[in-house]
Amino acid sequence: MILKSFILGNLVSLCMKIINSVVLVGLYYRFLTTFSIGPSYLFLLRARVMEEGTEKKVSATTGFITGQLMMFISIYYAPLHLALGRPHTITVLALPYLLFHFFWNNHKHFFYYGSTTRNSMRNLSIQCVFLNNLIFQLFNHFILLSSMLVRLVNISMFRCNNKMLFVTSSFVGWLIGHILFMKWVGLILVWIQQNNSIRSNKYLVSEFRNSMARIFSILLFITYVYYLDAQDFTTQAALYTHHQYIAGFIMTGAFAHGAIFFIRDYNPEQNEDNVLARMLDHKEAIISHLSWASLFLGFHTLGLYVHNDVMLAFGTPEKQILIEPIFAQWIQSAHGKTSYGFDVLLSSTSGPAFNTGRSIWLPKKYPLKNVPL
Repeated sequence: MILKSFILGNLVSLCMKIINSVVLVGLYYRFLTTFSIGPSYLFLLRARVMEEGTEKKVSATTGFITGQLMMFISIYYAPLHLALGRPHTITVLALPYLLFHFFWNNHKHFFYYGSTTRNSMRNLSIQCVFLNNLIFQLFNHFILLSSMLVRLVNISMFRCNNKMLFVTSSFVGWLIGHILFMKWVGLILVWIQQNNSIRSNKYLVSEFRNSMARIFSILLFITYVYYLDAQDFTTQAALYTHHQYIAGFIMTGAFAHGAIFFIRDYNPEQNEDNVLARMLDHKEAIISHLSWASLFLGFHTLGLYVHNDVMLAFGTPEKQILIEPIFAQWIQSAHGKTSYGFDVLLSSTSGPAFNTGRSIWLPKKYPLKNVPL
């Protein structure tokens, strides 16, 4: 009995050490950032989908990983970070690269390759693919602003004592997530290539390749406009609000599709006395409770926004009603404040409303003063 309790206690302590270790935090955090789509990811996916030949795909993946490794090195190597972050350095790097990229895409109109061999052109195209994925890793953080680097620095500076171990483990976690993501894309491409109905229709295959080129071009343009617009506080705050509306629309669409499934695709004979049937039997109660909760939260949130805006307009920000629970603060720190780079009003720790929000505010006509929470 004593031996079992001793072994169990050691296992529990070992599990707690593993959970609280810097390595696991780095692996988990960077594994979640695998799906942060930026221009560099779009170039990599374009090479994996559209380029023919293994050399170009390997070159694209190598350039992508090399650029990401440079980003990790720049986090704790201050001279490299400052050099990449200076506008003049990025201008010197970006303008010749964009000029080279323009001439490369239109080389038939500018150059004559009478004596150039096919192998030299092929090697140059492979190097161009590598350069695309390497350079756009730098652009993704220092020109086309992304929150990934800022989040990584803030999290590592917050509690990690062994920062180099955190950076190393986070890079390994990102690499694992990237490999799994590329394997998933490869499985989809293999399924498309082995599908008999798609392979038999040559017109469909040709249209698919042409449409993929247009789709990647449109996505790149939209990404550029999106990132280059987010350079001032007003645009960043508007984008933050815009994302909240998008999340609401996505949730509403999910609920609507669920309702369509209940109504159109529901078969009572196949769903007899199961969870779905019981939900439909009590749909009035479920809908009424969800409606009540949505209205309650929506109206109270609107009232809080109106009240706080009025207090700010009248020059009394200390009278704002602040509700920042622990979970909400974690969400704001992980997404809102850090991602969009603004730290004002309710989010500012130096503002008068932040410290006042720690206690319940009562008007002066009441004999009670601030009541600590």
